[in-house]
Amino acid sequence: MAKLKCSKCGETKSTTKFNKESKRKTGYQSYCVSCKKDVHGEYMKGNKSCLLYRIINPLGDTYIGSTQRLLHLRFTTHRGDYTRHLKYDTEKFPLLYKSFDKWGIDAHTFELIADKGNISIQEIRNIESKMIIALKRNGKSLNVNN
Repeated sequence: MAKLKCSKCGETKSTTKFNKESKRKTGYQSYCVSCKKDVHGEYMKGNKSCLLYRIINPLGDTYIGSTQRLLHLRFTTHRGDYTRHLKYDTEKFPLLYKSFDKWGIDAHTFELIADKGNISIQEIRNIESKMIIALKRNGKSLNVNN
């Protein structure tokens, strides 16, 4: 059975204790699963910043969202959900998905609007809702709900 040394704890462990990562020469992540959970958990405890983001199509139509996750992970989730949308719930983001269908996902700009810091989920949702309402008034919203 193959073994790897964790670059965090320094222990040599079976490759079954590591997540796969095709981009690495070994084919596995450098941290073991246990250390990865510890590192990610500590990061998330200290980084509960509320972020507002937008996804804009070539015509300027805009989807507004908020997250407490790392922004690149949220954008990756949007991309992954879209690529699987024919198999799953197409009602989750119907206007955004129609825009992806029409223009292609890579024609859309994914960007941070603001980091609102450590505010409550309700506060970030209220800000998000006001932005969506303003876009809907201009006929530029890709959001269904506000």
